[in-house]
This record gives sequence, C-alpha cells and structure tokens, in this order.
Amino acid sequence: MSIKKRYMSLILVVTMLIFSISSFAVDNTVNDTEDEVSQVFKNFLEPFYEGNRTAYKAISKNNSADVTENFYQETIIFYQQQDWAKIHDLFEENLQGMSKTETTYSQTASCSGDIAKNQSKTFLHTLKGIGGSEGYETYGRDMAYTLTGTIYYNPNTGIVSSAVGPTVTEMSIQPGDTNNIWEQTSQIARVMSNGAYANFSSTIHVYFSYFIMVDFGNVIDSFTIYPG
Repeated sequence: MSIKKRYMSLILVVTMLIFSISSFAVDNTVNDTEDEVSQVFKNFLEPFYEGNRTAYKAISKNNSADVTENFYQETIIFYQQQDWAKIHDLFEENLQGMSKTETTYSQTASCSGDIAKNQSKTFLHTLKGIGGSEGYETYGRDMAYTLTGTIYYNPNTGIVSSAVGPTVTEMSIQPGDTNNIWEQTSQIARVMSNGAYANFSSTIHVYFSYFIMVDFGNVIDSFTIYPG
C-alpha cells in the first residue's frame, strides 16, 4: 500500500473515531441529566407545597378528575424530605399534568367601550418519548409553559363579545435546553353562545433533535376566562 493510501486510511479511521466519541458523549450527556429532577419541575411545584395550593389543579391520568388535594397529601412528606425524585415519579405515574392560574391580569378599555381582560395559566407536564431514534422510549422531559388569552366584554352587561389567543408567553423544557423544539400547532378561542365566558385551548408539538431525534408528541391544554 502506498504512503498516500495509508495516510488517507489513517485520516478516515481517526475521523470515524472522533465522530463515534462525539455521538456517544452527546447521548450520554442527554441521558445523564435525566437522572436528576429538573429545576423546571421544582420551580413550578415549590409554591404548591409552601401554602399556595388554591392556584393549582392536578388532573388524574386515569379519569381526568381533579386530584389536587390527594396529590398534595401523598407527596408533602417527600417535599419535606426534599425527595424530588419520588415526587417526580408519582407525578409521572398518576397525573396527566398540573396547572397554575396566574392571579394577576390586566383590564383595559378598548375603542368600542368593551373591557379587554388578559389572563394567564401555567402548565406542567412530564413527557416521555413516543417515537424517533432507537431508544426513544428512555428519554423524558419536564415542560412548564404559560398560555395567555384575552376576552372583550361589556362592562355593563358582563357579556363577552370576543376572545383572542391563547398565545405561549413562556416556555421551559429540561433537560436539553435549546435542542428541545416546540411548535404551537393549534390555538382556539371560543366564546360561549350566551357570552358568559370564553374557552381557550392549545396544542403544542414537542421533540428533541441533536444527533438523535426523539418525538414527545402533542401537549394539549385548555382554560377558561370569565368577565369581571
């Protein structure tokens, strides 16, 4: 074999070795971080255990029932022990997700004389891979995000005339940082026929893409805004 061919072969081997090591390192980095409970998860739930339960709502994975108080009673001991891994496991096993209604909102008068009322709701979900590269089912993500909607209503009658949104105003997905990709694929604002309130719903598609691809599926949430 000529010196030139040997040199080219050596370059090829080194290149393949570097690529393999890089891919292994990336894959390990993603998986290693999954052993720890994310700050996203902790930040969302800490106020829940510190006396602000009325703003929260936990939804059962089995029957979509409100199980907020049951979840609190079952997990408060683990919060006191700072056993976030146990809380995360119970959340993942038993809940579709959890929401927190923002108590602050703004009301302003529009040109038509109607009042514009903005309100936000923050949601927490634990996601598991449902498709993608080999081993996708071993990947998980914690996702906390805020939806904001607006209603317009007559201040004299309290009747809602129109609604806009909901828009995503905050988004945090961990681990993976900027390699977690999301897209709001639908947003619906529907005013009730009697104008008593408006319903808002949103669908967000989440996936991870960096050397590998993991599809976490769709996240669907809804909330209601009342006038006044």
